[in-house]
Amino acid sequence: ENWNNEYKLDGLYKEDEIENDQGVKETQRTNEKYSISAQGNYKLNEKHSHLFIYGSHVSDYFGAYRNESVISAGYGLRLIDRSDMWLNAEIGPGYKYFQYPDTSTEVDDNGNSLAGEREGEVIALGKVDYNWQISDSARFTQLVSVEYGDTNTKTRSESAILAKINGSLQMKVAYNITHNSDVADDKENTDTETSLTLVYSF
Repeated sequence: ENWNNEYKLDGLYKEDEIENDQGVKETQRTNEKYSISAQGNYKLNEKHSHLFIYGSHVSDYFGAYRNESVISAGYGLRLIDRSDMWLNAEIGPGYKYFQYPDTSTEVDDNGNSLAGEREGEVIALGKVDYNWQISDSARFTQLVSVEYGDTNTKTRSESAILAKINGSLQMKVAYNITHNSDVADDKENTDTETSLTLVYSF
């Protein structure tokens, strides 16, 4: 078949004990994020090359942007193709639609608040995806993606080790780094996250 598709659904919810102004510790939500993405790849006649179409949506209650939606299409090429290892690279134009948090302190060129505002822009998207099958039951993956736009450039890196539990279930340990070039003064440019999850493939 010339077509193959990939779908991802992720969710993160975290609570921590925080000391309030009165010195009393209370449980508060400190992170909540949900994301969904889909990509279709069409294999070309040339060896190891393909066209792709990609779409994603992220809802992040504590991130630099409250909501982000991306659609992109482009060209991909397999740079390394071995029985135990492969490396893909993709590049293409896209469009991003995003919303600032309701609490954002950012302002536009005229000094107007951008809190809760929605904007869209053309972006360039690039991605490198590496996969190494360490053994029959374990593999290492490294994903680096860049979304370049006039408003913001978002760079994301995920390093992960997956261990097979059975035919369709895997345990995944991952370390994620997300960097936004332009954020509000009360936000960090770089967020890091370590996770332990179960992955179901079908």
